[in-house]
Amino acid sequence: MTREVLVTIAGVRTTDGEPEEIALCVPGSYYHRNGKHYICYDQLWEDGSVTKSTIKLSPCAMEIIRKGSMAAHMIFEQGKTHGTGYGSLTGEPVMEFVTNKFSLAEREEGLEAEVDYSLRVCGELVSDCRMKVSVAGRHRETGQDHIG
Repeated sequence: MTREVLVTIAGVRTTDGEPEEIALCVPGSYYHRNGKHYICYDQLWEDGSVTKSTIKLSPCAMEIIRKGSMAAHMIFEQGKTHGTGYGSLTGEPVMEFVTNKFSLAEREEGLEAEVDYSLRVCGELVSDCRMKVSVAGRHRETGQDHIG
């Protein structure tokens, strides 16, 4: 896969039986180091602020690290619960990600990770979520996506 990539994140967050779709498609960069895939991209929010994000993928887990106005560190590992102190002055886990299912497909033309998880805040279920992260190489000369 090329260093220049197109990152597509699609998901559904269901809260109180009401599904909400989430979609993001941005250019990014890719590298592979020590058996892990790293995808870096910037996300521009409606208020004009920017969050620098890194997705770290391995065969058994996905980490999303955000720095900037929407800082967070989310870990998704099948069958495990990981918390983050996001929004907590004490640093205690306020948000928990309970990962029910995680999969990673590695292909020559790109990567595809899928995760099903529950989001809990202060121990209470907030939503059930599904997220799919697709990473495809971009042709440098044309800027077009390479989809196999």
